[in-house]
Amino acid sequence: MTKQRIFIAAIFCLLFGTAIAQVPKKKTVLLNNVNLVASGGFEVDSAYLSFEDGTPVPQNNITEVNKKIILWVIISKGWTLTEGKAKVGASEIISTNTGAVVLQNNDLFPAGRDEGSEEDVRYISLKAVITSMTKKIPYFVVKYKIWDKNGKGKISGSYKFYVKK
Repeated sequence: MTKQRIFIAAIFCLLFGTAIAQVPKKKTVLLNNVNLVASGGFEVDSAYLSFEDGTPVPQNNITEVNKKIILWVIISKGWTLTEGKAKVGASEIISTNTGAVVLQNNDLFPAGRDEGSEEDVRYISLKAVITSMTKKIPYFVVKYKIWDKNGKGKISGSYKFYVKK
């Protein structure tokens, strides 16, 4: 009787352990062909593009001159808090399809404007806008980085957008 109980318990543990091992990890939702790599403990729920009024950018990523595109990166966890605050770093480079740099900002959150609660820094938004075009440019590429100034968390990625002339 005791051997039978041990056998049944072993089978139960084997089945239960297998079920736990097969629970899929939550997948990051990426829209608008946003490329993203997170490391150093950051976990990202989603990344997508919207216009300034909150409407989603169409999946073809077409905008107009002077119409801002906002990249939203929703970070579920991974910030290192110091005295209850996270410190955000972010950079952005916008270039043409040929690689000519249109804008480069190495830290969008300078000292004094880079702190927030964990909830405040859950939603990171980075803006891109083309204010004028002298000739037709097929597309623009935005390369971005977000990092934890208190820890090891890093996110990097890119996306393309097109401007109607």
